[in-house]
Amino acid sequence: MRFAAPRRARVGTRAAQHRRRASPATRTFERQADDAAARVARADARDVARSLTPAPAARPPVRTSRGASLAPSTRARLEQRFGAELVAVRIHADRNAAAAADAEHALAFTAGANIFFTSGAFAPDSASGFALLAHEIAHVLQQTGRRGDDGRIHATAMEGEGAVQLAGKPFPRPTAVLPLDVTKGDNNHSISCSRPTPACTAARPRSGPWR
Repeated sequence: MRFAAPRRARVGTRAAQHRRRASPATRTFERQADDAAARVARADARDVARSLTPAPAARPPVRTSRGASLAPSTRARLEQRFGAELVAVRIHADRNAAAAADAEHALAFTAGANIFFTSGAFAPDSASGFALLAHEIAHVLQQTGRRGDDGRIHATAMEGEGAVQLAGKPFPRPTAVLPLDVTKGDNNHSISCSRPTPACTAARPRSGPWR
């Protein structure tokens, strides 16, 4: 997850507390996503997905639409550089997605194969917008990437069943959930974040290859 310009927070405020609670797992996932985005910015990048550590898949904290697929040209560019198939990725850039991102003081956040953007942040044709998208795609692959029968890594519709944590309290589930084709994950679930936020928690990376 990438964040909007930070506001100054006093010690003891929620923002300051969340910064103090950054876990080693969160930092690992974020470093990997930052590194992946930097590598994907280069036209000769290949197989970037192989450097990512698996993270437990999350269920989106909001479900307002099925989202949109990546544009074919954008998807082809990312697929070539990540070395992964990204058909399952869903982009949420409507008003409700923006409200969800704004609630986290985020430019974007990822849950499973779903990426939510604040208003104006989804701009894959600009250098900064493409870097932001690549960062979030790395999180999609951390959470849902699996090797297919063709030997290629695929983003999947995997989601988790666990409750997202809100400052030590369960984040309320939405009352209406649109159906998705879901492959169940394990019992540990997280939304990928670049720093911990109310709707974002991180689980410890599992050891060993996931591909």
